[in-house]
Amino acid sequence: AKMPKMPELPKCQNEWSNTWFSIFLTTALGYLLSAGLHHGAGVHGPVPSGTSRYFSVDYGRVHLVALDLNVYYGDDPCGEPCKTAQLEWLKQDLAAANQNRGERPWVVAFSHFPLFCTGCQSAQYATYYESAEAEKSGNANKTAATAWGKSPAHLKKLHELGFKPPSNLTVGAGSDATIADFQPIFLQYGVDLYVAGHWHYYESLYPATEGPASCRTCAVPTQQDFNSPNVTVHVTSGNGGPPGKDSFTEDCPGPDCGRIPATRKQTTEFSYGRIIAHNTTHLTFQQFFNSNGSLFDSWTIYQSKHGPFSN
Repeated sequence: AKMPKMPELPKCQNEWSNTWFSIFLTTALGYLLSAGLHHGAGVHGPVPSGTSRYFSVDYGRVHLVALDLNVYYGDDPCGEPCKTAQLEWLKQDLAAANQNRGERPWVVAFSHFPLFCTGCQSAQYATYYESAEAEKSGNANKTAATAWGKSPAHLKKLHELGFKPPSNLTVGAGSDATIADFQPIFLQYGVDLYVAGHWHYYESLYPATEGPASCRTCAVPTQQDFNSPNVTVHVTSGNGGPPGKDSFTEDCPGPDCGRIPATRKQTTEFSYGRIIAHNTTHLTFQQFFNSNGSLFDSWTIYQSKHGPFSN
């Protein structure tokens, strides 16, 4: 199928991308920033996307896929054309990656926003979720979100996006939409790992599938280890040193208060993650504390058969 043409980016973003691409073109990883609260750029790759919003690159034993989920949370007026173009490109990219599993067995996707996490079902304004206030006060802080919803800045944002206040787009609704669009593709093409940020905490999940209709982000574990998982493994590592920490109880009371069924390990301490692709069968994720460099968490996916999941 012919991939839909990606809508043109704003002139300022194209200029920004071109400038920084010329700087990072010769680095080891090139341009590996997926669009979130930061710009990313990538015009080359196994299946070129033709846009800086999403892209892929092969590095060592890993096929890395950067995704842009901004449009799902009301902070991008592009809408359905951007969604459709990205999803069609993703299918083509992953199909090509599966033809190259012998050389690059691991497929790792990443984006700014998680699909499954503690707090992802929040009923707060989605525009608050992406605001500077959320960076300081917490992504699901009800008091701050309520104040934000009445603020001139919020009303201005709604006007810019063409929404009539009050907007009914919530964090939970945005998360549900991302799951509906991406989870089936991840499973169909066998994406091994999905790494996200945004939430200022670390949360490791066991291999899991989506939760019930009442809380799709409340992922349900399919096993209690990482031995030959038959689903994509999800992890959130978004606390590398932002202006404020989230807590795991911001969305309380609620279906994802404190933890979700698939939660394995959590911390709100400033920390960062590292991925090690040892060989064809073993890939390790490690999380280190910023304060002293000590190892907080480590887990290894064992996968002897890469490719589409059978469920």
